[in-house]
Amino acid sequence: MDFFLKRFLQFLIPLIILSVIFEFFLRRIPNDYSYKNEYLNRNSNEINILFLGNSHFYYGINPEFIKGKAFNAAHISQSLDYDLEIIKKYSQKLGKLKYLVLTVDYFSLYSTLDNGVEDWRAKNYRIYYNIYRGNLLHNNFEIFTTLPKDNIDRFINFYFRDSSSVYCSTLGWGMGYKSINNEDLVITANVAAERHKAKTNEYFNHNTDVIEKIIDWTKHKNIKVIFVTTPAYSTYVSALDSLQLNNTVRQMKDIVDNNHSYYLNLLKDTSFNKQDFFDADHVNEKGANKLTTIIDSFINKNI
Repeated sequence: MDFFLKRFLQFLIPLIILSVIFEFFLRRIPNDYSYKNEYLNRNSNEINILFLGNSHFYYGINPEFIKGKAFNAAHISQSLDYDLEIIKKYSQKLGKLKYLVLTVDYFSLYSTLDNGVEDWRAKNYRIYYNIYRGNLLHNNFEIFTTLPKDNIDRFINFYFRDSSSVYCSTLGWGMGYKSINNEDLVITANVAAERHKAKTNEYFNHNTDVIEKIIDWTKHKNIKVIFVTTPAYSTYVSALDSLQLNNTVRQMKDIVDNNHSYYLNLLKDTSFNKQDFFDADHVNEKGANKLTTIIDSFINKNI
């Protein structure tokens, strides 16, 4: 028994040491989360317009087309409760913030990152933002939340090929969806609509409460808040569950009517056409420039 234990420890200890070293070097690889955290740490006190939300804003808002000092702090699958956590983290530094703009899409009131198919992304907020939600130990580690092959590829690409893992612009715009119709607009519509359909209503009240907290914060800071339902191609819109969509729109209208905030529903905006989309629910570079310009115009003409 002692012999077996000794041999086991001889195997285990080097493995632990190698894992710790690998984790250390993985965390040193710059990525969108570390970049945006560092940017906000350095520049929050200069930002006039802050964008938060999911991939629809990450790929859809290019702050270069905004008049004023703007930054895109959206991330893929970022849910409203993580928007709130980012606001809370930088609350004391956002002294010049005038406008807060967030996505509230078809799925936003019915889901959270921590309970979704991409819950593994929660580790990025723990590791790179120092934002702690929940008690899942594995979310404290890169090696336990990402496939070994993906981690090895990132390690090799950064340390041996000088390839960056930062995919956003200097102002936070995700540049990965530049091309026109890179994905089939029918297939991606059905896949996305099915993925975004609510499996339960249990998060609806939670997300509504989060929105109320965000509005309360903006009121206290005298900041205007705008909620945006982003544009999508007609194939995606037609595949959506009408009850879920109508409940979302109605809830948002009720919230903003009672709180002096703003709701901009661009889901069916006819100024967007096929050439503006990368896939059925994400705009491409051309669409991002258009979406950003529309929001900038809304801010300057209506608020």
